[in-house]
Amino acid sequence: MSSNHSDSLFLETLLTQMTGERNFLSEKKGETKQPFFSDSTHLSFANEILALYPIEVEETIQTVVIYQEHLQLIELPPLAIINQWLGQFHFDYAKFCSVFEGFQTLAKYCVPASDATYSLIPIGSPKDKKTIWINAQQIQLINQTASATRIQLLNKVSLPSIKKEVSLKKNIRNGIATCHLLNQASVLWYTHAQQIMLNSHESLHLPRKSLARKLITSADLHFSWEEIETIQQKIIEIRQLNHFKKKHKKKI
Repeated sequence: MSSNHSDSLFLETLLTQMTGERNFLSEKKGETKQPFFSDSTHLSFANEILALYPIEVEETIQTVVIYQEHLQLIELPPLAIINQWLGQFHFDYAKFCSVFEGFQTLAKYCVPASDATYSLIPIGSPKDKKTIWINAQQIQLINQTASATRIQLLNKVSLPSIKKEVSLKKNIRNGIATCHLLNQASVLWYTHAQQIMLNSHESLHLPRKSLARKLITSADLHFSWEEIETIQQKIIEIRQLNHFKKKHKKKI
């Protein structure tokens, strides 16, 4: 992890990256539209998160949450934020990973966290407090040179990566596939099986300029009924178990 001084410079760089193009466009209209740091300590998971970037503040690991047009500094490491996010669906990251055990497409790489709307991929060990988490659907391009690899998001923010381009692209496919699989399991929960398209790109709502649009094929999105039903059943089991534990704690 970089020093506090370099982290401050990084935050300044983030703000510069987010202001440059937007300010030029808004000034033409006589407006000033600046990205900003949110004062709120409450995370809004309804707003799509583009990335979670850990920084060191007074010897503690905190997280810069990157949204489309603003940043938020949260006094928690990224994995704690991931657990809060998944907690809305009665999961934590460890239980979420157990749902996908045995899936060949995900077994060799870190499982992304997904909520059937978007996913966040760990760029490194998920348990490491210093690991960056990136939204698979919001990656515009990966720029790899001999000295460094950087991930550019759709809002023009560029983040460093410890992983190389080939590995990152595999993670993007895994992230999108996981998100799609959760979506299919959710649809199966509420509708008849005959109404579902197993390999529909449209159900992902991928941004037009997203790198994922170029990388994802119908083969990445095709899951058998057995796989979808297995995921659905595991989700139900975990939710039932968590509900039972909460009821048991209240009685004690």
